[in-house]
Amino acid sequence: MSDLTIDLMTAAVTDWPDPEAVRPMLERVAQVRLDDALRGAPLPEGEWCVRRLDVAVSLDPERPSSALESTWADQVLAALHRSLSAGSPEVLHYRRPEDAVDDALAGLASGVTAHAWAWTQMGLARPGDPSPSRDPRGLFLTLLERLARGRAAALARVVEQVGGVRAHRLLGAEGWERAAELVLSESGRPVLSPSLELPGSDRHGIAGSSGRAGPGAGDDARADVAAARQPAAGHRSAPGADPAASAAQDDGHSAADAHAQTVLAASALAMALLRSGLRVGPATLENWATLALGEAEPSLLRRPDPELAALIAALVRRLRGTVSPGRDSMAARAVGRTWPKGGARDHGGSDAAPGARDDAPADQPPVEPPGEPTRWGGLLFLLNTAEDAGVPEALASPPLSDRGATWALHRIGMLLAEASPEDPAVLALAGTQEVPVGDTDDATEAALAQCSARWALATRDRMRLHGDTGENGGTEPDVLARIVRRDAVILRRPGWTEAVLAIEDVDLGVRRAGLDIDPGWMAWLGQVVKFRYE
Repeated sequence: MSDLTIDLMTAAVTDWPDPEAVRPMLERVAQVRLDDALRGAPLPEGEWCVRRLDVAVSLDPERPSSALESTWADQVLAALHRSLSAGSPEVLHYRRPEDAVDDALAGLASGVTAHAWAWTQMGLARPGDPSPSRDPRGLFLTLLERLARGRAAALARVVEQVGGVRAHRLLGAEGWERAAELVLSESGRPVLSPSLELPGSDRHGIAGSSGRAGPGAGDDARADVAAARQPAAGHRSAPGADPAASAAQDDGHSAADAHAQTVLAASALAMALLRSGLRVGPATLENWATLALGEAEPSLLRRPDPELAALIAALVRRLRGTVSPGRDSMAARAVGRTWPKGGARDHGGSDAAPGARDDAPADQPPVEPPGEPTRWGGLLFLLNTAEDAGVPEALASPPLSDRGATWALHRIGMLLAEASPEDPAVLALAGTQEVPVGDTDDATEAALAQCSARWALATRDRMRLHGDTGENGGTEPDVLARIVRRDAVILRRPGWTEAVLAIEDVDLGVRRAGLDIDPGWMAWLGQVVKFRYE
């Protein structure tokens, strides 16, 4: 389906017998005939924005007005198609709403604001917002706050697109702090968490003294995070220490480190920032860690304060191994010469390590991700029965919660589809581009088997009630194989996944059961999931 947005439509006529009749015709073209024309010759799916389009229309006044209106609408639509082919700057096409968000955020980070009119048409920017030219950081953060969901994923996409240096040049320490605050707010965590204290730190909470989520009030005023002083797993306790407490602390550190490894492998944001070579202060590292959690494992942001603090400290330890605060370089000074107004440097150190670079041209539009073929495309159909099977609750409860949703969903996907660990559908189900790593034990394996069995049963029950299960009701393995074993191409970027399937593979039983209906936004997964037949 295509949505066509036109702010203003006017007509100028010459040599028309009854000029007064043109206005009602124009109104019917805008209100009715264009919709009819779109149904007959649809534009490519997505959101269309038209800034200005001049169309010369030749009409025969002897014909009925209804026929004239239809011809008028057809010629407007044909002009739109021509403008698209010619790459007219007056017509913009966003295949999905996330593409419009990416265009706006990347444009602000790059200083390319020629599409600001379309951002307004899409409802992203509104009257009274900060100016894109005078205060790009203010508008960037306003648009981010306006997103009801997927804030961390949107940040990941823009940093992937424009590079970490440009993103940091725009946001600076204060901007990263505000972004972390917005991501924490989306997760449902209170903005101010006085009890949240990073291990070894002399300050209370990610909220910091400013009362904001995420550290940030003056990176240069703080010493480096003291998380490195935490005892490592297997350390010897000091005389008089409680062995049980020390063992529990070691287990907590080990779990946090395992989560940190999974998050960094799954986080496009973290990888893009690390590739940039930026050197930032400790508070910005903590904010990056918070954002990486929000992108890769959003459920972890709802962990109790001590667990969240340990997770962020573990992520900071890993990030700090690549980026170091407090150092300067000629490259950093070079990239810092032209700051957009509204941007800010990170006061805890320079902005880039030697060789720091932007990873993409400033004016590069969002690129459609490459499709990855799979023979298990129907695995994502099971997301429509996940809540029936209690999957979100199982992922949020021990022992699966001890491993994280990404790791657990990846293992469950392999059990349900009998697919390889690298299969695109299995990775998409888990919301990651990389195969998660991590140890397991008998209790965890039993929980994985139980969860996958409940999921298969819930899917079979849905097919039995609303679709069909084949002859004699079908066994669970047979029904499951019928659903999940189908060719598809998986398109993925942070925050969204699309499975593209062949139109001839539409299964009426699957459709009646509602399994191939778009799940849309899945908060427990942190993704928008869509299915498309071509």
